[in-house]
Amino acid sequence: MTTTQSPDTAGAASVSPADERRSAERRRLRKYLIVFFVPVVVVALWVCWSFFADRLPVDAPKLTGATARTCAAVHSALPGKLLGEDSRPVSAGSGSADAAAAWGDPAMVLRCGVGTPAVLDPKSSSYDPTVQAEDINGVCWVDQKGKAGGTVFTTVKQRVFVELTVPASAAGGNSPLPELTSAISRNDPVDPAKQFDCA
Repeated sequence: MTTTQSPDTAGAASVSPADERRSAERRRLRKYLIVFFVPVVVVALWVCWSFFADRLPVDAPKLTGATARTCAAVHSALPGKLLGEDSRPVSAGSGSADAAAAWGDPAMVLRCGVGTPAVLDPKSSSYDPTVQAEDINGVCWVDQKGKAGGTVFTTVKQRVFVELTVPASAAGGNSPLPELTSAISRNDPVDPAKQFDCA
């Protein structure tokens, strides 16, 4: 008498020992990949979070050409401390990393490669042709009122404008400008075309 096998029984009977070994190897490989890659992904996410979590967001200019080279040189020469406050990491967003730096909390924020200060721009409502500037160790700065009672200082005779925003909490104390003189004067020379009288 002839017996017939159901499709399920026939399929099961057709699996060879070699196929079973390959299937078992694939299962082991999947397990090893999971065991290996899950911790790697977790560590990578933690590193990314740590990298950005403590960074101060700064609206940094996007630099190109000679301005980018100047700001990179200025940035590399900036002091590690300003008025005794440690430098802190910043996030330049879509701007250039060499265009921003910060110290302390609340932060003193430096931006390199900014536009003409509003008080010197005839198109600005803040334009003031009588504004006075101050010479600090050979670097000429003009100051404007900033947000929340802070002060914004900007160089006016260098080839590239450099801006330092000082929070209100630092007002009335020592000026941070002298500590920036070396980095700026050595790497961002005076532009002869920018005529400005400094006191």
